[in-house]
Amino acid sequence: MNNTLIESIKNNTYESNKLTFKNNDDIKKICEALKTNSSITVLDLGGSDIKEEGVRYLSEALKVNSSISIINLYNNGIKGGIKYLSEALKINSFITYLNLGNNFIKDEEMKPLSEALKTNNSITYLLLRENYIYIEGIKYLSEALKVNSSITELDLYHNSIDRGGVRYLSEAFKVNESIIALNLCDNFIKKDGVRYLSEALKTNSSITYLNLCQTYINVEGIKIFSETLKINSSITYLNLSYNSIRDEGIKYLGEALKTNSSITSLRLRCNSISDNGMKSLSEILKVNSSITFLNLQENYLTEDGMKPLNELLKINSSITSLELGNNNIKKEGLRYLSEILKTNSFITSLNLQNIKINEEGIKILSEVLKTNSSITSLDLQNNKINDDGIKYLSDALQSNTTLTELFYLDT
Repeated sequence: MNNTLIESIKNNTYESNKLTFKNNDDIKKICEALKTNSSITVLDLGGSDIKEEGVRYLSEALKVNSSISIINLYNNGIKGGIKYLSEALKINSFITYLNLGNNFIKDEEMKPLSEALKTNNSITYLLLRENYIYIEGIKYLSEALKVNSSITELDLYHNSIDRGGVRYLSEAFKVNESIIALNLCDNFIKKDGVRYLSEALKTNSSITYLNLCQTYINVEGIKIFSETLKINSSITYLNLSYNSIRDEGIKYLGEALKTNSSITSLRLRCNSISDNGMKSLSEILKVNSSITFLNLQENYLTEDGMKPLNELLKINSSITSLELGNNNIKKEGLRYLSEILKTNSFITSLNLQNIKINEEGIKILSEVLKTNSSITSLDLQNNKINDDGIKYLSDALQSNTTLTELFYLDT
């Protein structure tokens, strides 16, 4: 970075409110300039490799800077530099968004950070994904969350949180009333962890967004969690993808969905759900009127699973986005689905990516598109659509006036 640019930052003549910096050579000079700058609000240092020394310079700047509100420090190898940043966060009251993802943060680094979070009241979004936070680190963080009232979004994706860590977090969620979005995806929560979390969610009324994707939840785990969903009325977004819920687990979840009226987005991708599970879920969703987004991608659904789905969509008027991609639906399954799409006027987004349909299946769907007036987005990628299939689609689009997004190429 040339001296002219550094001077412009220092003198507030830098032309943008966002500074993106991908080279650590001049980090000391940049941080000195930021001490007097009052115009830059977004600081993007993602992948700059500033390491511990760079964070020390940055932290000194953040003690006096009063304009920066968004900081991206993703993938910088910060490690021990957290102690310097933590001292700055005790003083700084302007940062609202802090991305510390992929920085080799371990339990010992979480202690000073958590101490800072006990007094910091400006950070609303805290991203700690892809680190090495174990039970002790989560214990420190949980103690901070019991008193912190500013953090509304907490991202702990892909750490090493097991049932012990979830137990500490759950105790915090029993008293914390500020967090509305929680991402625990790709952690080792399992059945016992779900038990602790479920107890907290019976009384917690602030969390509306909950991501439990790939957290090793099995049938027993979803049975426990479903009991909580019968009581909880705050969660609107629930991601249970990449677990092992299976057909039996769908029955337990279904019982909860009979009475739960808060969940609007339900993601069940890759849960070993077969046609029997689809039958159970369809029966339940005939009485549920809150779910608008349903993701069933990458399960074991075939054309037989489309029969109960067809019956569901004749009655259900709440589902507007339906994702069925990466299932073995084929032409016959698409025929069942197409029958209801001729009259359904609620679905606006439909994902049929890689459902093993051929030219004949595309022809069937194209006939539907000629009259359907609700679908605005259609994903047909990875179905190996040939030239004849493209022609069928093109002909349909001549009369269709609502479709605005069509994806059909192989990725």
